[in-house]
Amino acid sequence: MRFLEFFAPAIRNPHTRRAYARAAGDFLAWCTQAGVTSIIAVQSLHVAAWIELQTQTLSASTTQSQTTCALPVAICSPPAGSPCGF
Repeated sequence: MRFLEFFAPAIRNPHTRRAYARAAGDFLAWCTQAGVTSIIAVQSLHVAAWIELQTQTLSASTTQSQTTCALPVAICSPPAGSPCGF
């Protein structure tokens, strides 16, 4: 899994890595449903809408943890072969 490879060097706890990978995957799945087919096309409006959705369905601490993870993935502009590309 490319996200695990992206997070593995910085996060030693395997449970945290899995949670971050899951959150990033959830964000990317939401992007696909919203018609965003490339990470490069993600705009701040998409991130804000996803965070709003998370605050409606998750606790505040979970939302903060997951958005801390997903935001760096969402805003990176990956070169070809980057671990945070689609």
